[in-house]
Amino acid sequence: MSRRVSVGSMVAAAACFIVFVSPPGSLHAQARIDLPPSESPVVMASEQWFEAISRGDVKALEDLELDNFLSFQQTARGLTMTTKQAQLDQLRTGSPANRVKLQRELGSTRIRTYGNVAIMTAVATYRGQDASGKSIVTQALVTEIWVNEAGKWRISHFQPFTIPPRPGTPAAPARPPAK
Repeated sequence: MSRRVSVGSMVAAAACFIVFVSPPGSLHAQARIDLPPSESPVVMASEQWFEAISRGDVKALEDLELDNFLSFQQTARGLTMTTKQAQLDQLRTGSPANRVKLQRELGSTRIRTYGNVAIMTAVATYRGQDASGKSIVTQALVTEIWVNEAGKWRISHFQPFTIPPRPGTPAAPARPPAK
């Protein structure tokens, strides 16, 4: 019994510390879900960012990504970490003919803001073609971290986690790209 009381006392003490000692504006007090995703400036910035990547638009990416931007992604070569500079260098030197052409649809989008930081999670469905013209359809759980600097949302971190197809079910059907 005394062990339960001491654990309960520690939890109560920690809760009091969080409530009474945490500074105003700390994360736990500010977490909220904002506008519906279709109206969110974070989702709009995310769409602009994805479109800039798809186009290979270095200038737009320089503006939309923070200098400390990082992306961790699972690839055929294993886990890769990509910095903003590495991404921009690859776009500058890569051939547009070798670029994968994808469209992205976001579903189950949630945005939580903490002051000038927003965390967006969504299920992204990617459809398109690889450089050889082969159809691609895949889904990923994506997490993006955005920072509002002087009224402009800029991405700091992107991490997709591929969602494998359920056993025994075909992959999502390919739809023709929207025109």
